Amino acid sequence: MCGCGGVGKMRRTIEISYQPWDESGPKHLTLSEEDYYDSLEPGDRSYAQDGVAKYQEPHRYLAMDATALKWLVVTEPCENGWTTFRYQYFDGLASYMVHSTWPDGSEEILHSVNVSAEMCHITRTLKEADGQWATVMNSLVPHGADDSSAVIEKTGNWTWEECKGFGCVPGHRGSAGP
Repeated sequence: MCGCGGVGKMRRTIEISYQPWDESGPKHLTLSEEDYYDSLEPGDRSYAQDGVAKYQEPHRYLAMDATALKWLVVTEPCENGWTTFRYQYFDGLASYMVHSTWPDGSEEILHSVNVSAEMCHITRTLKEADGQWATVMNSLVPHGADDSSAVIEKTGNWTWEECKGFGCVPGHRGSAGP
């Protein structure tokens, strides 16, 4: 979803900028809503409110393998700002980083790193608009896992809400410092 809560039927375009490893500069692609999102379902209001991207892995819009890319940036315009997804590829989808930003100031960073031929380590950090960074996911995920029962959580006894809530814990301010 766009994540920005825009309303109305204004036509928008989705911008994808990317840098192939074998090119000297970035390239750009502009997609219509119909090309970027799955078709709207009956009762959906607009792509801005209810649209779901056709591809979870945005390099698929380029008909390129992720190993051919150095980086990729997707910008989805909305009535009250932009949602941006910045991908930095280290070795395709084996190891990469995604930095997402939303119009309200919230941000998320996801690191996915292959740690063996069978397993990757995913760390997800979130910063809500008025909060601080908090780790909300720290997991070992078997390659090809079809359900969450195969995921090995490394967040100890923390629940999702506790992890997320840590971003609201205030820091100590006003001390004289060292």
